[in-house]
Amino acid sequence: MLINRLIVAIIGLPLTVLFILSPEPIFAAITEIILAIATIEIIRNRVVNNTRHDLLILGTGAAATAFIAAFIRVGVQDAVWILLIPTAIIIWSIFTSYKWTKTTIYWWSMSVIYISTLGSHFILINQINNGQNWIILMLGIVFATDTGAYTIGKLFGKHKLIPSISPNKTWEGAFGGYFVGILIGGGIIYILNTNLSTSLIILFSCPVIAMIGDIIESQIKRKLSVKDISNILPGHGGILDRIDSILFTAPWVYWVIIWIN
Repeated sequence: MLINRLIVAIIGLPLTVLFILSPEPIFAAITEIILAIATIEIIRNRVVNNTRHDLLILGTGAAATAFIAAFIRVGVQDAVWILLIPTAIIIWSIFTSYKWTKTTIYWWSMSVIYISTLGSHFILINQINNGQNWIILMLGIVFATDTGAYTIGKLFGKHKLIPSISPNKTWEGAFGGYFVGILIGGGIIYILNTNLSTSLIILFSCPVIAMIGDIIESQIKRKLSVKDISNILPGHGGILDRIDSILFTAPWVYWVIIWIN
């Protein structure tokens, strides 16, 4: 498991750097493809027979996610916050047990709205001044928090954080991830010399937001009765398993930057 995670990280790091430095249209297109794949991963756990009907459900879900993200990018940047309201309702519904949350149409709608609305903020950050620097800071904090929580939790974790949702998460891992995220993020702020007041808000809040995003995805997997959303990334699960924290930190970082500046 650890070796697989290391291999994927070694391969993924240079690809991530190239992705961040790519021209805006390419950056947006790649992001939309990633979001579409994540949507397929969720819906795929509900439709498993590979019939034409199932493939239609998967295809329309992926297309809808990419379209909404693209539309937000070019059309409604200033009004995207309106979409956060139905997204909040969708997230709330993940923690309920109503019958309609067990239907395929629910999971289609949930995955499309949840992933496209939150994920599109990743594209919006790239469009603002010094957007690449803010993305580097955000990803650095998120990846450091995730790695720190996983490593410290494995080594020292004893007290369960939320056993009913994710039995492997511990308080030790959470605190460890938080401080590792702050440490790495602080170094990135020093190197990039980003706006200090905005950076400090992002620095001290993003580790918590990242862990909340991870917990939300754990609840999604619990509701779908799966360990990983998919196995597309050896040792890491699926695409959604890698971007779950980013889906929540991206909107937070974007609106912090907009409100302060």
